[in-house]
Amino acid sequence: MQNNTIGLGLNLLSSLTNIAKTDTNIDHNYINTFSKVIDFFYKTYISTLKSMETAESTKIFEEIQDILKYNIEIIEAISTDKNKRIITSLKATRNKIMKEYIKILKRGENA
Repeated sequence: MQNNTIGLGLNLLSSLTNIAKTDTNIDHNYINTFSKVIDFFYKTYISTLKSMETAESTKIFEEIQDILKYNIEIIEAISTDKNKRIITSLKATRNKIMKEYIKILKRGENA
């Protein structure tokens, strides 16, 4: 069940990313929405990802990493002073996710 909801969360994040790829009028509303969704995803699923099989969680972490990287690049490119706090928050969440990703990779090496 939890894996299915993680998949739905990834689909939502991918859909938001596809909007960012095709819409040249990305604004504060998109940035704010993406930030809230990524924060929700992290808070809701990080403990599940930690307890999953290494290969499965690694795949999910890689997808999240790509989504975050692309969106942060877009947001920084159109950034205004109004968005700096959100960008900082996104980068902090990305760093937390990557920290967990590295722990899982190390766990896989030690297994």
